[in-house]
Amino acid sequence: PRRAEPLSRPERLESAFLTTVKSPLPGRDNAILVTYSADGAIKPHVQGYVRALVGAGKSVILVVASDFASVHVDPTLLALCSGVLIRQNMGFDFAAWVHVLRNFHYLQASDQLILANDSVIGPVSGAFERMMEPLGASYADVIGLTENPDYSGHIQSFIIAFNSKALESDAFQYFCGGVVNLAHKDAVIFDYELTLRNRMRANGLRAEVLFENKSGRNDPIFQWRELLDSGFPFIKAEVEKNADASVRTEIETKLRKLAFDVSLLP
Repeated sequence: PRRAEPLSRPERLESAFLTTVKSPLPGRDNAILVTYSADGAIKPHVQGYVRALVGAGKSVILVVASDFASVHVDPTLLALCSGVLIRQNMGFDFAAWVHVLRNFHYLQASDQLILANDSVIGPVSGAFERMMEPLGASYADVIGLTENPDYSGHIQSFIIAFNSKALESDAFQYFCGGVVNLAHKDAVIFDYELTLRNRMRANGLRAEVLFENKSGRNDPIFQWRELLDSGFPFIKAEVEKNADASVRTEIETKLRKLAFDVSLLP
């Protein structure tokens, strides 16, 4: 869907400031990783995520969503990234991803483009590398990690990969052309996350997920133990945030066994 009435000024993507800390350099395989900063600092697990993406051959553009025009970026993190941008915290992840795509058109000529956010903690070393192999070799045009069957079945948007056919398609261009700064997270979910896969499939593109949903529920929330055991390299930040003391201890124990540095947990 697109808005029939004129957009208000805050709804326009370009109404959010976009500050360049490190000008992005083009690559063939790229990733745009959005992280939220409430206080001008970057969450500690983000550097490990960037390092894992770079190790998988991705040129990473880090987008810091913040109301601070100046954010401290660790020199090591800055060196790892092919580009670092600060975007005013408006419109959530879809708005940030598309704003960057409009400003850096070369990204739509990628062999593969990953759109990701920091709503997951990880990745777990080893499991991430094993996951990236089928992600890179898939014949699908749009690849996600998990599917949420709630409402209409949809690919969950914490990480989605688009191959060149999808990026060049009219369906992708039209989808991006309709993205605006929505004020409420639920609106973003209903307008963009829930419709993305069906809109791509309706235009002849192939879409798949790597971790099949077997429970009929939101697996990253309710089946996080089983997902970790099956090779899923992340845990949703929401799970950790809402955990009581006993569940948090269980999370830390599982992550330690998987050689993840639990000091990086929020």
